[in-house]
Amino acid sequence: MKQILILGLCVLVSACTHQTQPQNNAHTIKVFKSDQSKQCEANGIAPDDMRQELIQVGVDVLCSQKAYDGMMHASVCEGSTGAINIFVIHKDNLGDAKALGFMPVSTLRDYQDAVCVRKNTTNN
Repeated sequence: MKQILILGLCVLVSACTHQTQPQNNAHTIKVFKSDQSKQCEANGIAPDDMRQELIQVGVDVLCSQKAYDGMMHASVCEGSTGAINIFVIHKDNLGDAKALGFMPVSTLRDYQDAVCVRKNTTNN
């Protein structure tokens, strides 16, 4: 019985450790840009569409996803929704991304990071 309990605890600790490992490694960085969505209007720019901006200047996008900036926004038509598009890129492409208006997610004070699950295998 004791062995089963220890084995179960090891599996649980292993699963939790795997989920909390940082997604970014020393060579990648997460950047974001507002999707330009407004309250009371249609959705903003899709991550796949915005991804093309990065690809056109030679930035290799490893993963992309929709997220929120973590800030509170007043509920008013035409107001910002706080929706952002996030991209995992190589750190050496950060300058190119910044030139297009993308910023590291580390600049968002209240952003809650999430694992990027949407993998992009090509840049076309």
